[in-house]
Amino acid sequence: MRVGSWNLNHRGRAATREQGALVRDRGVELLLVQEANPASLDVLVEAAGLDWVVTPTGIWPGEPTVGRQPLAAIAGRGSRPEEVGHLPGPASPLRMVYATVEAGAGSFTVASYCAPHGSGFGYGRVEHALALLEWVNAVQGPLILGADAHAPKVDHPDPDLVRTYCHTGDRRLHGARGDDVMFGGRPEHQLSDAYRRWLHQNPGLLQATAVAQPVGPLAVSHYEPVRLHRDRAARRFDAIWVSREFDVAHVTYDYDAAVAAGSDHALVTADVTCDTSVL
Repeated sequence: MRVGSWNLNHRGRAATREQGALVRDRGVELLLVQEANPASLDVLVEAAGLDWVVTPTGIWPGEPTVGRQPLAAIAGRGSRPEEVGHLPGPASPLRMVYATVEAGAGSFTVASYCAPHGSGFGYGRVEHALALLEWVNAVQGPLILGADAHAPKVDHPDPDLVRTYCHTGDRRLHGARGDDVMFGGRPEHQLSDAYRRWLHQNPGLLQATAVAQPVGPLAVSHYEPVRLHRDRAARRFDAIWVSREFDVAHVTYDYDAAVAAGSDHALVTADVTCDTSVL
């Protein structure tokens, strides 16, 4: 199964049609979306060749909406999921959606998440990350999460040297945990960063990446403005996370084509398989 995760950058219908065409061209079967425009979701599904879409508010294309705030969404093929929800607690419900997807005789959970905006340190991102961590650790069974985490700041080849903007130990946290517990190199959950897992399965590629980018990022999914927006820093804010039940065959970061289609984030795709007997 080819899974995609993509921050669409809240585009209108014309740009979303191009984005959907790219999704179709890349053969994505399950798409985890961040910052979707609710008024463009029907175009996305049609252009991508998918069958259904769900959002955290239950919005369906064509129905009245309260504003057009960017939101998380999940789109896919086959039967529309019946169990759909959003991140509980103080977190913004528009930033995360999850669904239970049927597979063979069983099912698994999929989720899409987008961290709050803002450059540098921001405790709102920590609060959302902690809420997401609690949810992830409560999920029973196989799980796939697509996320624009606005992290890490340092995507070092050595997981112990990965750093987020709101890393545990930062004095501004006053002793509290940071968002690294969810999106750092040593998170407090059992999901794996699919790209890191794939690199470790291919030692030659991992070594070549470490030589080319000794302090990271391992891949580029976004360019962040720095120094009063005069420069840009390459980041890997976007990732697909998978539970141990899934095997990862390949992961791709498609930045150039994604930007040409109207986003400012890469389309991340992962080819994963799962033994349906464990579902």
